[in-house]
Amino acid sequence: MRGNHGEIDLPEIHAEVNDEEEHGIQWESRMQEFPKLPRKTLYTSLLLTFFGILFIIAGFVEDISMHDPGKGISFWVIGALVSIPGFYYTAKFYQAWMARSPEERQHILDEVPDL
Repeated sequence: MRGNHGEIDLPEIHAEVNDEEEHGIQWESRMQEFPKLPRKTLYTSLLLTFFGILFIIAGFVEDISMHDPGKGISFWVIGALVSIPGFYYTAKFYQAWMARSPEERQHILDEVPDL
């Protein structure tokens, strides 16, 4: 399959654009931009998660050191109260980041409060 000047003849490949209705693809939704994630709320949820884990670890350290077991329990409670909303909203942001369409991302972000 050599051409005139030693070139290799490759079969031509033509990509055809199919109609929107044929495959059920909504081209307008693909052309829209995804809504941006609210940065303040994202950073706050990550900070709550970090400090919640930090307080839980401090509670374990306080219990192990045997100075005052009451302090360890209080650190656990504070850590749980701080980390639960942090984990929840961090998971919501992850879902929004992985959304397949702008409408899906906007629906998830509507559930997240603005700061």
